[in-house]
Amino acid sequence: MSNRRRRGLRAALGVITGIALVGGLAACAPSESGPGGDGTPVAGGEIVFGDSNAVWGEGWGAGRRWGGYHFGNIVHSLVDRLTYYDYETGELEPWLATEFSANDDATAFSFTLREGVTFSDGTPLDAQVVANNYDLIAFGDESRNIAPTGFFPGYESTEVVSEHELIVHFAQPNALFLFATSGITSGIVAQSTLDAPDAEAAVDPSLIVGSGPYVLESQAPEEVVIVKREGYAWAPASSPNQGEAYLDRITIRPITEVGLRPGAVSSGQVQLTRGILPADEAGLEEAGAQLFRIVATDLTSNVLAVRPDNPLTSDVRVRQALQIGFDREGLISTILGDDYTVSTTVLNANAADAADFSEELAYDPERAAELLDEAGWVPGADGIREKDGQKLVLIAGGSANNPSLTPAVDYIAQQWRELGVGVDNRFNDNSFNAVARAEASVPLFGSRTWIYGGLEPVFFHAGGLTTLSDPAPYQGLAADVLTTVDDAQRIANSEAFQRRLVVDEAVAIPLFDEVQTYGASSDLHISFTSATYPNFQSAWLDGGGE
Repeated sequence: MSNRRRRGLRAALGVITGIALVGGLAACAPSESGPGGDGTPVAGGEIVFGDSNAVWGEGWGAGRRWGGYHFGNIVHSLVDRLTYYDYETGELEPWLATEFSANDDATAFSFTLREGVTFSDGTPLDAQVVANNYDLIAFGDESRNIAPTGFFPGYESTEVVSEHELIVHFAQPNALFLFATSGITSGIVAQSTLDAPDAEAAVDPSLIVGSGPYVLESQAPEEVVIVKREGYAWAPASSPNQGEAYLDRITIRPITEVGLRPGAVSSGQVQLTRGILPADEAGLEEAGAQLFRIVATDLTSNVLAVRPDNPLTSDVRVRQALQIGFDREGLISTILGDDYTVSTTVLNANAADAADFSEELAYDPERAAELLDEAGWVPGADGIREKDGQKLVLIAGGSANNPSLTPAVDYIAQQWRELGVGVDNRFNDNSFNAVARAEASVPLFGSRTWIYGGLEPVFFHAGGLTTLSDPAPYQGLAADVLTTVDDAQRIANSEAFQRRLVVDEAVAIPLFDEVQTYGASSDLHISFTSATYPNFQSAWLDGGGE
């Protein structure tokens, strides 16, 4: 049995101090876990991965950059990046780039590419195709309905110095850029993928041509199959496997019913599954399976974004009442379990930038009730507060990628109900996610998302933990974080921004640190990325699955 909780050791938002020194290709010790065998990797075999969502339909195109976990879990094995964030050491390290550095004010970033790297269509990796990738990420393509991602704020251009050398230029300092180059959203695809009509690429993963250790074999509504690529020889520096993948084939199937996932592992139907409920963890381990709790570094904590333009939550006193109107420690102890961590801000605790607002977020139902009274919301006959003929009943929706959000919101709803606030919890409704993300009529939207571009695009741009509100009051603080090279000052600026979000305006309600919980068969050896994706390239089965 393996029960690991691993944290990045450096700033989750990325710092440039010391990164310019990274450039060697020395391999680190293996980090794969699994109880069987003698610890020597064995080639061969195949596994079934039961993910929590199906990947049929839109979301594959390079313009969309595979933002959902269920796409990223697959695309991570198809598409490489210039750098890799080592979950064990908390350091950026070489991948497609053998060397990388930043100038003193973080406006220019130089890269030297590995030679001999090819995409799965046989075309070579060169500086021009990297430049074309970064242009699409930063600018999008209006003619093909591809929007900018927001992950490269301040991006100006990529200068092609030679076939294997390039310099990325920014119009303003971007202290987060090097970290962003490690994310799946910055994956490098072949020119044929960049040129594909996005309407076709979005629904056809065969158009994703990467340089990764696996290639797509087939896709159907009920499964995606990837197979190892022959000749792969450019894994990240810390990977214990510097060659071809050990596993021959991986089949990814959706197990959308969360209660079926533990049984699928223990019965041998799948060798790996994502999204285990806290209540099912002990039983899974008792059945002899492995349990992996992977704490995210590349994402925010799990947060309820509160829409200030919704009439129910437009008064800051209401939002502040919600913030202190439930017991976070009780959420952990009674619902999620001690292996989860209370969030004291919108960043996970393993981020060097993470502020600690535990005092400001302390459970205080009396003060919460006073704030609601001051805002003019008075208890009605059924106990639910009313104002101007409207009941204070909040619809809550969001991403189902972390199944713990549903019981967490149920728990919070019970405590808010004691304050006279009703909650319509729609987290079990996957089809409601898109509505909740885009409609201000839904006052609470919960999820977690990538922090590669900083917190401002997370909370104020479409596609993130969006508040659907005007970013203008926050943009000065966001710029202070993004453009500050000095680590200590940047962390102080980041704390000020987090305070505005969490305490002053209460448009973000932190819940618990982002953890993806995987169940695995006892014979599978596997590690995970800082984004919690499985590292299939270095995974293996005892006996090669025989």
